[in-house]
Amino acid sequence: MSSPLLLCLALPLAAGPQAAPPPADHGLSPVAAFLAGGDLAGAEAALNETLEKSPGDDDALFSLGVVKFLGGIEEFVQFLSAHGSTDRLGGLLPFARLPAPPNADPQPVSYEQWRQARVELIAAFDEADAVLAKIDGPVDVRLALAELRLDLNGDGSAGEGERVLSLLGRGGLQLEGRRGVRGDEPPAGDGLVTHFDRADAEWLRGYCDLLSAILETMLAHDAENWWNHCAHLLFAEPEGVPAYLLTDLGEGFSVGRIADAVAAIHHVNFPVREPERMSRARQRLLGMIGHSRAMWELILAETDGDREWIPGPGQSSSTGVTMSRERVDGWLTFLDEAEALLNGEKLVPFWRPQPADRADAPNGVNLRRVFEEPRRFDLVEWVQGPGAEPYLERGEATDPAVWRRLQRLFNGNFFGFAVLIN
Repeated sequence: MSSPLLLCLALPLAAGPQAAPPPADHGLSPVAAFLAGGDLAGAEAALNETLEKSPGDDDALFSLGVVKFLGGIEEFVQFLSAHGSTDRLGGLLPFARLPAPPNADPQPVSYEQWRQARVELIAAFDEADAVLAKIDGPVDVRLALAELRLDLNGDGSAGEGERVLSLLGRGGLQLEGRRGVRGDEPPAGDGLVTHFDRADAEWLRGYCDLLSAILETMLAHDAENWWNHCAHLLFAEPEGVPAYLLTDLGEGFSVGRIADAVAAIHHVNFPVREPERMSRARQRLLGMIGHSRAMWELILAETDGDREWIPGPGQSSSTGVTMSRERVDGWLTFLDEAEALLNGEKLVPFWRPQPADRADAPNGVNLRRVFEEPRRFDLVEWVQGPGAEPYLERGEATDPAVWRRLQRLFNGNFFGFAVLIN
């Protein structure tokens, strides 16, 4: 979830009243000051004015798509902050681990409000995607990533502690040894000036699909019972949770903390609430694969190569990431494998061995059916095996050697690279 928050793009317009000067002249868009001041509303208004005069302005379309994407993120983090987000699950629950600003007076929050916040986030991603889909020509915008701010606590201004990079935390994007983007360090040098182009429009559309797919999968299931037992691990004043669970357990080891951890696992037993969302999630993941392929086709055709967001072979990246041709080919292989799994053409290997005397025993999970025929999700049963049983089939399984090779290509950190590349 962290890396898409970095994709804030330069907007070709004049600065607004909260604008801060760019760190240096690297050909930054004049409207970079809007984002440096956290003024998304001003940026959107100015972009809409530009597009009224020039509907085919691809730079403006690109920038507007990004502003809408960031607007959704900003509103979601404001929701977390307003309700005293705590995330005592250590970042295990998607979209609950963003470091929202602390709130001394958190407001009560219900399970339905938590659902609605995620519904609205999907809507924001869909709005961004709809704008980006209108782009049909070159894009050329530049922005200093380290200068970008959002109004994360909803007080009407974006302060020094509300830089977009702060959402990365200490881990940041450390994909190449010690190089990369850190969220806990002050901006230095040129402020991570990055050149965004047409390929990055496909990147962001793919990310909208990926994040929406995760949200759709969560919303397809009803987690209210989990909420009533464990929501105090996410928010300061959750409704529906017994008062004794809201008591402060202090720091360090305690029986209460262990009990909460056990309960958080035990209650991951979700009935299906909106099954159509699972089918939509699969389609969004297939859409992400299509956008990723389109992105690499555009990147491999580029003749420049300075300060790229996602670099191709021989190109330099503003974040220190490198992509050799071998890595690119490996990524394209991953896309093929992922598509085959989502379409049920290959199976996810079942981890429990079958009886030796059953040559026709099922050997893998049909992932397509998991999405198209959703059932109650019980985490413990999936880990043990019975949860997967309705989807077990006999057929060609994905080759573990493919995934081992990907790990080697990406220095044992394929997942980290995948978070960035999508």
